[in-house]
Amino acid sequence: GSLSYRNFSLTTTGGCLLTALVFGHYGHIGKISIVPRNSTLKMLRELGLMLFLIGAGVSGGAKFVQYFEPIYFLYGAIMTILPMIIGWKDSVSGSGFTFQGNVSLAEGQKLTYSSSSASALDLLRRNLLKNDIYVKEYTKCGLYRKFSTLLTHDGNPLLFAGTNSYGSRELVVAFDLHKSNLPVTADYTTLIGNMFSYTFPNAFEKTSYVCGETVRLNVPAKCNSIRVDSPMENVSYLGTGGDECELYLSEAGLYTVTMLAGGSERKFYIFAELPENERIPVVAEEAFSVRGEPSEAGKSGTYEDLLAWFILLAVLAAADWGVYCYEQYQLR
Repeated sequence: GSLSYRNFSLTTTGGCLLTALVFGHYGHIGKISIVPRNSTLKMLRELGLMLFLIGAGVSGGAKFVQYFEPIYFLYGAIMTILPMIIGWKDSVSGSGFTFQGNVSLAEGQKLTYSSSSASALDLLRRNLLKNDIYVKEYTKCGLYRKFSTLLTHDGNPLLFAGTNSYGSRELVVAFDLHKSNLPVTADYTTLIGNMFSYTFPNAFEKTSYVCGETVRLNVPAKCNSIRVDSPMENVSYLGTGGDECELYLSEAGLYTVTMLAGGSERKFYIFAELPENERIPVVAEEAFSVRGEPSEAGKSGTYEDLLAWFILLAVLAAADWGVYCYEQYQLR
């Protein structure tokens, strides 16, 4: 059946979709998992598409010959080719690379890791075990902008990173994951995390450094200027031509980094502390000794001679207080 209220109805398809969304959100009922495996989902998708095409084909084929016109072939060709042309133009324009066709391999071929020391590759290689990656098919790309390439096959870049003509970072994987063993390797999740860190970077990795270190700053898209105010109020500007720039911390204290990008200004703060050997004071240990014989019969001054008088005065004050208390008691 279907859920309906007055003129509103989810129909059978809407009810199934709503139920699937609820099941997909919770994922289980108690200890029973209600999330099907990917192979099951794929089979159901194919079955649903097949049933849809059967229904559409049977109803449409009954009067197909009667209503068919040869011009429909032209309409179909236009509707198919035009989106492909528009999509190809948009994907290549300003991206910094071009598509040069697909390359199919008879069997899986091993990809080669780059040994470049580019900063972008340092981020993409972070914590990788460098498992062997094999692919059966990939798209050949021609690069006309400066990119850092992590994986290649016969000199063709298959995983590369850089900036497009709009100043935005981009990372390209030129092969289908389903036609490679990358998803089943131990490096898969680490590499995906590194890709996200590269594409959506923080301004810098941390905010506390040691004086004398060099900080790598990520340059945002459409960044016009990066101003640095040092602890000693010295002003300097960093380059914005690449996707990263470097700042040498020559002074101890708080640095203010001001980035102007896309008409908006953002400020960041970096603290540089002194090296450990300079910020911990060194106490010189000196040995000394006192020589001589004690004098004054063990007394250390005139106040010791007055001690007996202080005791006598204290006894007299206590006696006077006692007499006063006794008199007050008798007068009651």
